[in-house]
Amino acid sequence: MDYEIVPALAEHIERRMTELRLDPNGLAEATGLSLTVLQQLRKGYRKKYQRRLTWPVCETLGWTADSIERILRGEEPVLTVTPRGESYATRKWVTEQLALLGGEIQLLRSEVAELVQLQGHEAPQPPPASKESPQRSQTSPRRPL
Repeated sequence: MDYEIVPALAEHIERRMTELRLDPNGLAEATGLSLTVLQQLRKGYRKKYQRRLTWPVCETLGWTADSIERILRGEEPVLTVTPRGESYATRKWVTEQLALLGGEIQLLRSEVAELVQLQGHEAPQPPPASKESPQRSQTSPRRPL
């Protein structure tokens, strides 16, 4: 089936990918869409896209959910901005960094427990996981490492 090609769609997507340093595989990974589906958008094919396809692309590129439709109408895409002025790509990077830090904390807890055991003490137990930050008791003694 032949589709009209909208050069502006291809240009906007490619320009934004370059700005965010995203290659096609990175875009596919970030959106959860196949390279084949993304290729149609990246080539600028004009067709009726389902939101489940356009929304992840718009979000990954830091655009409002209707930006692809805007481009197809001859308008400009609209950048989304979080309250702190960060784009989706920045928020994604921060989320990844937080996950890495969580792993580092777990590793450090394990190492502290090993050190405590080597000194002949009982290993400290991590606080119970809860949505609220637990208050540490003022009367509980701290054990030296």
